[in-house]
Amino acid sequence: MKKMILRGRGLSSWAPSPRWYSTLELLDLGKNDLTELPPEIGCCLRLKVLEASNNRLVGLPREVENLQELEMVGVNANLFQEFPCVLLRLKSLEWLIMGASAISSLPQGISALEGLRVLDLNGNRIRELPTELESLPRLEHLDLRRNPLPTCQVLNFRRRRPDVEVLFECP
Repeated sequence: MKKMILRGRGLSSWAPSPRWYSTLELLDLGKNDLTELPPEIGCCLRLKVLEASNNRLVGLPREVENLQELEMVGVNANLFQEFPCVLLRLKSLEWLIMGASAISSLPQGISALEGLRVLDLNGNRIRELPTELESLPRLEHLDLRRNPLPTCQVLNFRRRRPDVEVLFECP
């Protein structure tokens, strides 16, 4: 099985079957009632897309670091208060959608996401942009709307990285 779409099924828990470990490439768990993803998700080594938006996740298991083929992570509208640092180990990650949570800062080491093209942080509580963000070589799109960021930081980022489309609304 390459695709598993379990969107909107009212799931409060989920675990992959061992028979999917070597084949699953797309997993959609969006719009459920999940409070966590199981550690076994780290066994799905061919996973390229993980969509788990609109749940009640507060973190991600450390085993996510095994998903080195992961290109897109969608965890929009969850209960994150901190950026899940396990994501910094995903070298193939191109799209990270983490809006509508309560993340207040981005971690040191975010520059490790060298392949990142799209970073959506819309609707969080981020108050400061780390300068490391400027060194993401492939970044094309950065959504910072609905964050309490100082306008001058966003303008400085735009000045240094005119190649990046930045979405931002002045507070």
